[in-house]
Amino acid sequence: MRGKWTLELDERRGTGKFTAEMDMSTSDYGIVQTTVNKDDPTTRGAHTHHISMTDAVLTLDWPARCPTFAPATTEGFAITGTAFVTGNGSPAPFGNPTPFTVCVLGGASVKYSNMTMTFKTPASNHFGTQPIHGVVVWCAGRFLRPSHDCSLEE
Repeated sequence: MRGKWTLELDERRGTGKFTAEMDMSTSDYGIVQTTVNKDDPTTRGAHTHHISMTDAVLTLDWPARCPTFAPATTEGFAITGTAFVTGNGSPAPFGNPTPFTVCVLGGASVKYSNMTMTFKTPASNHFGTQPIHGVVVWCAGRFLRPSHDCSLEE
């Protein structure tokens, strides 16, 4: 899985809007499982997804909702709601909407460094129940000015 994601928060209202675009294909583990022929790239099942959650609720109860990390994360927040997902530009075959949680976490050196997204049924039948991990590369403060909450300050 590879992709990009965006999150817009309205802290005054306690809401958020999340979007992600990603591509997926079966990994090399599929060769071991005999679902992939190493000599035939078409057996990888490459496809794309667009994920959108516009009704997200912001919560600071992230320790109860988010995965744990080593080294441990000490800062963060979560947004929860329902996501709509496409498959190759069409409605996802597993159905919409689906319960969805996004966690943005970090630590003492970088306040927001990690992102995870976790699906519940029906989308978890396709994406799995384990969190999908990503990295925070940029965040903005007031008036869209770059924030140092997402970078290492020396």
